[in-house]
Amino acid sequence: MTGKTREKIYENEHDAVNDFIERKQAMGRSRRTLNAYSRTLKSFFHEEFTDLAPEDVEVRHIEDYVGKLAARDLSQNTKRRYLESLSSFYGWAMKRPRFENITGNPAAVVLEEIPQKYRQRPDCATWENAKKIVHNIADPRNKAIAVILAKTGCRIREALEIERDDLMLDDGFIRLRERKGGSQTVVPVFSSAGMSYCLDVRCLR
Repeated sequence: MTGKTREKIYENEHDAVNDFIERKQAMGRSRRTLNAYSRTLKSFFHEEFTDLAPEDVEVRHIEDYVGKLAARDLSQNTKRRYLESLSSFYGWAMKRPRFENITGNPAAVVLEEIPQKYRQRPDCATWENAKKIVHNIADPRNKAIAVILAKTGCRIREALEIERDDLMLDDGFIRLRERKGGSQTVVPVFSSAGMSYCLDVRCLR
């Protein structure tokens, strides 16, 4: 799925669904969250249950939907994400008197019965192991990025946005401009001659 596809907001034939998406957008939900909501609701009402209006959906329909998701061999957590979008819609609509015909949240009922699976976390990498990886990277720019990732724990996109003014190695800090949520953060790093060399601006840009 491309970036544009992940941020597309789908129209729905049901006014209640469109209203839900518009209200969530006004509240500042991210494009990807709105995409997940609208894509799931479009799939449910436009493809799987074309004859059902939102107020007519019952628990058995949600259970049938889960069965169809299971037939696609989707993971437990993926099935939960689909139901979470449906449940968000119904939970929202139930609290709005203008949707008086929507009196329950059938998705929430089924969602409770699907346990969330937690992946086993791997052992934490050590800096000694990270140094071995960095040492074997030939390209200077890639080596610089690997050092930043290892030293700060930032995301790759955050590392790629670093500019000359963000390097404060004498003070032992690097500024990350594009953090999740749009904020900026100054993170500490252990300054050293090797670190300074790797983070020379020639390696970054």
